[in-house]
Amino acid sequence: MFVDNVKISKMIGGAYKKLKSYYFYDKTILFIKHKIAVFESDRENFQFTLEKITNSLINQDIEYFNDLMDTIDFRILPKKFKSTTNENDVISNYIDRKKDIQKINFFIDVPVELYILDTLWLLLIGKIMTDQHLTSSFSFAGRFKKSLFVLDDESLFSGIDFDSNRCFEPYYNLYSKWRDSAFDKIKSKHSDTDTLLIGLDLKSFYYTVEFEFSNLKYLLNNDERYDSFSFLTNIIEELYLRYTNLLREFKPGISKKENACIFPIGLLSPILLRELYLKKFDLEITNKIKPSYYGRYVDDLLIVVNAKEMSEYRKQDFIDHFLINTNIVSAHGKEYHFTLHSNLRLQAEKINCFFFGENQKDIILEIYDEQIRVNSSEVNLLPDAGLLDENFNSHAYHIGNLEKSNNIRELGFMESNNFKASLFINRLLRLLSNTVCCDQKYEKYLNEIIEFYSGSQSVEFSNVWRSIFELFTICNDKIKANKFYDEIKFSTIALTFDKLYNVHACQDTKSEIFR
Repeated sequence: MFVDNVKISKMIGGAYKKLKSYYFYDKTILFIKHKIAVFESDRENFQFTLEKITNSLINQDIEYFNDLMDTIDFRILPKKFKSTTNENDVISNYIDRKKDIQKINFFIDVPVELYILDTLWLLLIGKIMTDQHLTSSFSFAGRFKKSLFVLDDESLFSGIDFDSNRCFEPYYNLYSKWRDSAFDKIKSKHSDTDTLLIGLDLKSFYYTVEFEFSNLKYLLNNDERYDSFSFLTNIIEELYLRYTNLLREFKPGISKKENACIFPIGLLSPILLRELYLKKFDLEITNKIKPSYYGRYVDDLLIVVNAKEMSEYRKQDFIDHFLINTNIVSAHGKEYHFTLHSNLRLQAEKINCFFFGENQKDIILEIYDEQIRVNSSEVNLLPDAGLLDENFNSHAYHIGNLEKSNNIRELGFMESNNFKASLFINRLLRLLSNTVCCDQKYEKYLNEIIEFYSGSQSVEFSNVWRSIFELFTICNDKIKANKFYDEIKFSTIALTFDKLYNVHACQDTKSEIFR
């Protein structure tokens, strides 16, 4: 299909716009956002590169693409932190900001040209999947926006909207629907029967999959259109294989099965491939358990089942009844392996069971509904002038048992609450962006924000970096922006791998963090 220069140029340009839009809204993988900004900053080289990609596809210039893949690398970002201090049973006003990395994530790092090709391939595969109705109805993550693919047009050019920027539906709406649908089903069944909500989490999903490109045509129902872009598919397959082989040197547990790939975090195509990979998995759960509700968001699963006459069951009894006796999983020590994909695992301690007795007062549901209502109001787009009368620290910190008792003897430990702190910052951003406020009114908040995001917390909660720097920019406060930047830099340098769990060759990779 790569023969028409004008068409291919439009497809490349459209893929780039969607890649750029996706990472514009992403708050975590900042280095890809930076790559894109640098890539586009030189307009002459930017246009030249897009033309080079187009011509290389038409000429099937494998040497050009191999040169790009020779630079495949990865970036390391912290996933979880652990305290470096000894546990203390004395309650104090101290917040531990001296944590070290306990778990890390690996993100693929390739030239922007390969991110563009991957996005183009995603669109072509997505069109076939949509036409073939292959998207799992139980999956709520990574859904394409409805106008992206033209109905009744099988063309891989005119049947795809290459003009628009957005590729997927906003993640927050999808996540909310996945979560809320489970509780809606519980409420609808509550007056008729006992109900159980089971929460499952696939362990290290992206690193433990064993995806083989040789199965892809079969998974796409042998669609003839798949063969028309085989050259591009071969490039993407080589990209996956090279990255998988690279990561085996640093990440334990990756399958050594020949021609089997993991899903590279940072590419967009795994968003589709994971749906093809888990489609039978979803069907097996629904067929064997026959739940009232089943929904999956990437690797998080929610299952609602009738639990009549199971009020005396313990968690292990529920696991045995719904997962082991149905032959969905088998026990292996502290883990459970899935029968259909033995490489996929569950951690026993991350299996959660919530029992809702018939006609009993729905305390959990009431609290949940109230919290959702509060959180929904937090994302209101209107500026909130009353915010300047609130206390940032009351949002940013949580004291155990404070909501349960006013007896000082029963107070628990103080903990950081990044979620509520970030909501407060976003509200302050909206207010200062749309109204004129006296400097003295918000100055105290800026100081408290810097204090909260200091030490290891400045790195642990990196998802708010963009919002904080936007806040300092709106306030025209370069001094605080530089102070916060220095705090991040020095805290990053201070991190060690002493607490790192289950990974090797890490002492040689410290420089990779936030490179």
